[in-house]
Amino acid sequence: MQVVYHLGAHCTDDDRLVRSLGRNRTAFAEEGILVPAPRRYRQVMREVRLSLRGRESTDEIQEALLDAIIEEDRAKRLILSHELFLSAPNHAVTGEGFYAMLGRRLKALANIFPSAECEFHLALRNPATLIPALVARHPEFAYEGMMGGQDPTDLRWRPTIENAIETNPGVKLVLWCNEDTPFIWTDIMRRISGVGSEFPLQGELDLLSTIVTEEGLEKLGSALGGDSRPGADERHQIIAATLEEHARPDALEMEIELPDWTTEMVETITLNYEADIAAIAAMPGVELVAP
Repeated sequence: MQVVYHLGAHCTDDDRLVRSLGRNRTAFAEEGILVPAPRRYRQVMREVRLSLRGRESTDEIQEALLDAIIEEDRAKRLILSHELFLSAPNHAVTGEGFYAMLGRRLKALANIFPSAECEFHLALRNPATLIPALVARHPEFAYEGMMGGQDPTDLRWRPTIENAIETNPGVKLVLWCNEDTPFIWTDIMRRISGVGSEFPLQGELDLLSTIVTEEGLEKLGSALGGDSRPGADERHQIIAATLEEHARPDALEMEIELPDWTTEMVETITLNYEADIAAIAAMPGVELVAP
């Protein structure tokens, strides 16, 4: 069995991906690809992970967990999604660093189904927009407390991913940049589900419907649907042109107002992020989904 964990990160998904995948639940199930409803596994997965404390699960625990999660007799590919698989939002930055728990969390999740082939899927987001989004989403956490004493310019994905690979030799990481998601939504859906380009998908425009006007969405439906579906490169070009002409400004723009954050600091964080992505793409075990 293959177990696919989609981990977020925070403020990259809002459960849109698992909802879009869920629209294909019946068709996927015919191929042995199971997308259980989140309510069936999120709490019980947390309870099992905490009880194991990083140890490998027994056959009995795995069987009981699968009985709770799925109704089918067996799964070829089981897809589980929750940003809290990665961490609580107020632990994104700690005194240890930026998502410093990632390596340990991957190992703990893999040990829940130790006999399965595990994949971990994660959207990376520029810390210059991720931290403001986290603060806006969770006003109950003070900015200073959320930062864990870290300098904002030290929030780097590269050491986080390096540590995850070192802690989990042979790990399979499928990553993408949140900034690219509108262009590669279909690619992400197909990669996480494991279906080929010929498999008909529902929900390919779900994300774009939140960031383009109704006119733009209608044009996208006409251009991307029909019998002669465009290839990946042409699809990316069509989406780029539609976003340029029909994007909702409020969906793409973000005000960054945090204590002591300057334009220069945001630029530095962004340049660091771009450098990190280039380095991560070349790491062993990493598959970067990109336009």
